Formats: sequence, structure tokens, C-alpha cells
Amino acid sequence: MELPNPNEVRNDFSRIVEDLGFFITFISTKESVKYIEFLDHLQSIKMEIIRVWHQINLLTITDKKYENAFEKLRKIQLKLLIDLDKIEKKYVGRNLLSWEYKFQEGKLRKDLIKFFNNISKQMKKIQKTI
Repeated sequence: MELPNPNEVRNDFSRIVEDLGFFITFISTKESVKYIEFLDHLQSIKMEIIRVWHQINLLTITDKKYENAFEKLRKIQLKLLIDLDKIEKKYVGRNLLSWEYKFQEGKLRKDLIKFFNNISKQMKKIQKTI
């Protein structure tokens, strides 16, 4: 197995940060977002984060400066799993059929935008480290 190129990892991470920015714009500006659209966009971002996380893990073998980025990215993954679920449960509970209605109401949208902006800020800090 070959170690990833650090420049390619930086470029991939930059694309994830851009995709997250586009995702925030998407949920901010689109009046009506279907739950499946939301999940599709979010799932692709999550998968890219996992892929880059594994690449950074391989880079820690040769250079310990990536360990900090590796740990911070792991924390972001946990936030995406746990905190996002808490936000959705707060407004929707177990009834995902009401997700679109709650999103259009605005409170769920506001909390999601705030949450993803926070994640974006953290990822930009990691981007500087990489």
C-alpha cells in the first residue's frame, strides 16, 4: 500500500470545505428542502470526510504533525453523528415525515445552519494545519 501524497490530501480536504460551504448555502437559500435531498448532500460530505480522515491517518505514520488534524477531524465526525441527531430529535423526534415541515418553519433550519457553520469553522482551522 502506498502512502497518500500530502498535497493531494490538502486538495481533497479543500474540496470538502468548499462542498460544506455549498451545502450551507443550499440549506440556507432553498425554500423547501426534502429530507432525502438533505441526506444525499450530507452523506456525500460525510463519506469524503471519512476518506480524507483515513488518508491523514496514513500520513501520521511518516509525520507526526498530522496527528492534531487527525484527532480534530475525528471529533468533527462524532459531532456529525451525535450532535446532528440531537438537533433533529429536538424538532422532529422520531417522525421523519414532519422533517420537511419543521425545516420550512425555520427553527430547524436555523439550528442546522448554525451547526454546520460551526463545523465549517473547525474544518477551516484543520485546513490550515494540513
